[in-house]
Order: sequence, then structure tokens, then C-alpha cells
Amino acid sequence: LFVLPVWLLVRAPQNAAALLLAGCAAGLAALVRPTDLVPLGLAIAWWLPAIGRRVWLFALPLAALGAVQLAYNAVQFGSWSAFGQTIMSEASVAARGVPSQWVWNPLPGIFGLLFSPSRGLFVYSPVLLFLAGWLTVKGRRARPDGATTPERRRLFCAWGSGAVGVLFVSAFRWEWWGGFCWGPRFMTDAAPYLALLLPPVLESLRRVSAKTAFALLLFLSIFIQWLGSVSDIYGPHSWNGQRQTYSQADREIMWDLDPPPQIVHHLLDFRREEDLVFRAGP
Repeated sequence: LFVLPVWLLVRAPQNAAALLLAGCAAGLAALVRPTDLVPLGLAIAWWLPAIGRRVWLFALPLAALGAVQLAYNAVQFGSWSAFGQTIMSEASVAARGVPSQWVWNPLPGIFGLLFSPSRGLFVYSPVLLFLAGWLTVKGRRARPDGATTPERRRLFCAWGSGAVGVLFVSAFRWEWWGGFCWGPRFMTDAAPYLALLLPPVLESLRRVSAKTAFALLLFLSIFIQWLGSVSDIYGPHSWNGQRQTYSQADREIMWDLDPPPQIVHHLLDFRREEDLVFRAGP
């Protein structure tokens, strides 16, 4: 739902059916998580000039699905502005003595979501370091698929804007680390955009050493996600279970190196977890 609206607008920005379908996809994405309208809107904004006056075909289904959501909120929660996710979040932060689920300073969340040992995007997906380095060196010449056309540049900017939008919306959350989870939970929505940003990076690699390093970091990224999928991240012996203080407003635990961060904790404890997950008897 994150990629489909942009893809449809790229393929047929003047086609009525494509515009209606793109609006439906964007509306459904907003129904799943209303805050996703921000990154999705940033990505779509790059194609609004190509749509021109037919933008109403895109906006119509989006507004209709938005009205359905607001009506549901009014019936289910007593207010059109009361979303289920916000009600749960407000109850959670109130129980911890925090005045709001949103903060004014996103910098701690940005650095935490990118670099913290137990929630950092570059820690759990180190292959994205190549993307960061490539943008630093060649950002002004960004061209997906090796093309130099304005359309290709605009597409790259759309994916990048969407990923940055997810980061900023997540960073404004008080609980930017996402509670009991594996890695940067709230950055999961940016995964499609980040994946689509990698092809031009891979294409630009000329040296065998660079390609080898990319392959190794890609393998490491996959291994880290595999480790999370087979680990008991909710049990009493898990990293989350042994550090419940972070759920009581202690965000500093995400930066701790001693005791070990989440990945190292579960890697060292893998033998016991392997017995629990794969060899547990009846």
C-alpha cells in the first residue's frame, strides 16, 4: 500500500482508473495507520505536477475512505478524532506518568532510530550503510537504474522522501523504540522505500571489494532478522523481559552496551533459546 500509489502515478499519471486506484491504495494505507499519510503524502507530492487538474480523481477515494475512518471513530470511540491507536498510546503513556505520546524534540528519536545499539536501523540493517554513504558521496547525481532523466530523479526523491517521513513521524513519538519488539519497529513502514533506494547503490559499485562488502553486509542484515525471528523476544529471559525499566520511561537503556544490547544478548543466549523454540517437548 505504501508503494502502489506512487507506482500507479508513475505509470499512468493521467489515467483515470490508475488515479482512482492510487487514491484507494493511499486511503487504505491511512486506515491501517493514520500517521502513514505523512510519509505517503511526501512521496506522492513529487508527482502532483504530472497529475495536474485530474488530481481530484486521486483525492476522491482518499477522502471517501477518510470519511469512513472518521465515522468509525465517532461511533466506536465517541469522537471523530479519537483513533484506536492513539487511545491505546495515550493510555500507555499516562500509566507511565508521561504527559503526551508526542514530543517536541525529535532529535533523540532520530538518533535512536538510526544508531542506538538496541533499536538502530543501521545496526539491524547494516546494508543500509551503503545507501547512507552513497547519498553522501553522490547524492546530487542520484539516478535510479543509472538513468539521468528528470522522471528517474523524481522517483528516487519520492522514495527518499517517504523513508524520511517515516523516520520523522516515528521520532516525534515519546516511545520511539516501539516497546517490546526486535529492532526499530516503527521504521518497518519505511522498508519498501529503503529497498527501492538500494538498486542504484548496487549498480554504482565497480570494485570487487565494494561488491563483496555489500554482499557481506546484506548477509549480516538477513542473519540479524533471522535471529530475531527464531528468538524468544518476549519471555522472561529475553532482552526485553530482563529490561522492563525501559518501558517505564527509561530510554537510555537503548544505548547501553553493558549489559549487552539486544542482538548480542540473543546471540550469546542462542543455544538455550534454540532448545526452547525448536526442541520444546509436549
